[in-house]
Amino acid sequence: MLGEELAATTVSVERYQGVVRELRQALYEVKTLTGLLPICAWCRKIRMDDGYWTQIETYVVQHSDAEFTHGICPDCDAEMQNGS
Repeated sequence: MLGEELAATTVSVERYQGVVRELRQALYEVKTLTGLLPICAWCRKIRMDDGYWTQIETYVVQHSDAEFTHGICPDCDAEMQNGS
């Protein structure tokens, strides 16, 4: 009886330690954008720490786990259709 309880406790502790390892790894891998981003009001490029400017998509991909897909919103599509 005592041996079974000890075995069950050992399994529970091992599971707990495994979950803790997984959570620590996940926390280590988290990338979060925070703070202010210096962005050009005209072309929307981001100023990097070294003073160079880069496309917003490039910056976000480098500083997060986000990826981009591109499309055309209805307003821009209508503007393109009107030849403006």
